[in-house]
Amino acid sequence: MYITAQNGNIVEDITEYGLVNDLMVATQLNSATRDTLATQYGFLSDPAATVSQGHQWQSIATATAAAAAGETYSYSFPLVSSLIGVNADRFFNIGRTNKLQLAIVTCSELPISIINTGIMAAGAFSIVLSDFVLQCNYIDVGPTALAMIDATLPDKKAYIHGTTYKTSSISMAAGLSGSQSLLAGIRGSSIKSLFCRFQDMGAVSTTNSTNGKYDSKNPLINAINFNIGGQKLPNNAVNALLHPSRAFRALQMASGSYNNAQFQSAIIPAQYMKLAVGGTAATVAAPLGTTQAFQYNLGSTNTALCQFIYGEDLEIVARRGLMSGMNCNSAPVFVEFNIASAVTNPQTLFVHALGDVVYIHDISTGDVQVRL
Repeated sequence: MYITAQNGNIVEDITEYGLVNDLMVATQLNSATRDTLATQYGFLSDPAATVSQGHQWQSIATATAAAAAGETYSYSFPLVSSLIGVNADRFFNIGRTNKLQLAIVTCSELPISIINTGIMAAGAFSIVLSDFVLQCNYIDVGPTALAMIDATLPDKKAYIHGTTYKTSSISMAAGLSGSQSLLAGIRGSSIKSLFCRFQDMGAVSTTNSTNGKYDSKNPLINAINFNIGGQKLPNNAVNALLHPSRAFRALQMASGSYNNAQFQSAIIPAQYMKLAVGGTAATVAAPLGTTQAFQYNLGSTNTALCQFIYGEDLEIVARRGLMSGMNCNSAPVFVEFNIASAVTNPQTLFVHALGDVVYIHDISTGDVQVRL
């Protein structure tokens, strides 16, 4: 997703928009909220809270689907944007610019999971996206109030604060073990939080992954931290393999919550404690002692995402504070971790950064500039 201003410059660009939305849903919507919002987001409402996927497509699920079978579904979700979306702190004066264009680009990997449990003839299906609507809130303050607002603007420039996401990806070869240090390529004057997730590559299967990059597993990591300009965060690396509770607590704090009442995640242990191929699930006969938490399990299913996500809070003041994060413009960001034993498949590491952004809107010309 990206937004261009009237002079054609891109003022906001969020790559891996689907993964960013998945991250926000996983860490901000609890099970009850997911059920109540199922009609809007397209979730599969499940009071048992054992699934985290969307709804089923009946014509695909039925092995004897008619050749012309077709279904229509509707989805509505908040726009993740620091300028005109849910991440903006104030309204944008849309009447003082000639053009503001929002572009949503379809991803290269469809967020559709199919498991073929038997021998079936090859088939094909098509997806048509249509009837897009951008619903906005408008406030007409009137000419008198507008003139009073304009009088408070220095040099006829309005400053708008928001938060946005940046995403980078790094490839890892199969068979790696031991200490790893990967450059995340994240830059920003105020980075509030960092998140990382690992995609277990390989052929699509219930052993590797059925949900593509939306599945995230622990590649047998027994120590992980971020290194920003030589400063390790946390200074005592988290053993996610033995203490997933600490890793989950770090994710909770990175999402802006310092107590359990405010944390609204719907991730259950069976989904969070997922091992990449090459790991070993503990059993009663072989509990793996003091090297791995007992609840870790293997495999992938199309009814529940693998959701091992690690996060770290970088804020130095309150979350809603302007420029409250760490300056990572001149300090390179590394993800450092130790792999206990070699993983079977290649891995792709996705790093999400939540950071402050300031827009400068010249109300006399309509031009919009961005400062990260």
